[in-house]
Amino acid sequence: MRALLDDESRGDVRLTTAMLDRYLGMYANVDTLDAPADVCQAVDVLFERAHEAGLLPDRVRAEFAL
Repeated sequence: MRALLDDESRGDVRLTTAMLDRYLGMYANVDTLDAPADVCQAVDVLFERAHEAGLLPDRVRAEFAL
């Protein structure tokens, strides 16, 4: 988590500790800690479709801390 806040490693995103806490409080919960395989696959499909639609310049693969 420290890397998300370090200016040197994330020049594209400026997060304060309060902003990160708010984000995690809104989007990280017990459901995200134990995501089933089909949910993980759905996220990859979503990113692939976004890439194919030109919304993401590069292919992205989600990494889950399981």
